[in-house]
Amino acid sequence: MHLEGRAKIAGTAIALLALSGLGFRYSLFLSQAWASGLSTWRATENFLSYFTILANLLVVIAFLAPLPSLRDAKVRGGVTLYIVKVGLVYEALLRRVWHPQGAEFVASLILHDAVPLAMLAYWLLLREKGALRWSQPLAWLCVPIAYLAYVFARGRLTGWWLYPFMDASRLGYPRVLLAATALIALFLILGLAMVAWDRRGMHDASEDLDLNEDGALPDMA
Repeated sequence: MHLEGRAKIAGTAIALLALSGLGFRYSLFLSQAWASGLSTWRATENFLSYFTILANLLVVIAFLAPLPSLRDAKVRGGVTLYIVKVGLVYEALLRRVWHPQGAEFVASLILHDAVPLAMLAYWLLLREKGALRWSQPLAWLCVPIAYLAYVFARGRLTGWWLYPFMDASRLGYPRVLLAATALIALFLILGLAMVAWDRRGMHDASEDLDLNEDGALPDMA
């Protein structure tokens, strides 16, 4: 099977994994919300406010939505960046302060670990190589910047902060703004690393093509 076929199968499998994790987590979230007196509408709004949920939704949309534009390497590169960042932030900042048990643990394992690792493997092994430009990470920053603006606006208006490291009422705005700046910087650094790796792959492919055109046989050792 050629690379495009393998990529399609793998992408569909990853999207279905993310979808199963989202459905499982949403059912648990609704049960907890109803027990605390929240309406389905408010519970759904809260559920969709988490970056983990949004990033996993983007994975589902990128591979299952019947839109040709979503097959673009730049789009799927951005989705990979967002979901990998979910795994990194969870590992660095949240795993020590949140300890899910039972069904919660399974949902968390899918959304914070399995899907990010699967998407990273997909991008490293099955992506369209050489499609990214050095300016692309700046475009990818639009999503996290818009999300952080939403987090600040919602927290200020409602007093409910989505993440403990973004709680300005407890930590103060200077510390939270510093944390937000660090997160954006990390997005940019990871994005640039992705472009560097992608262009390295393009350079390697170009060298292989030059060798073949010169009539040299590939090293089979």
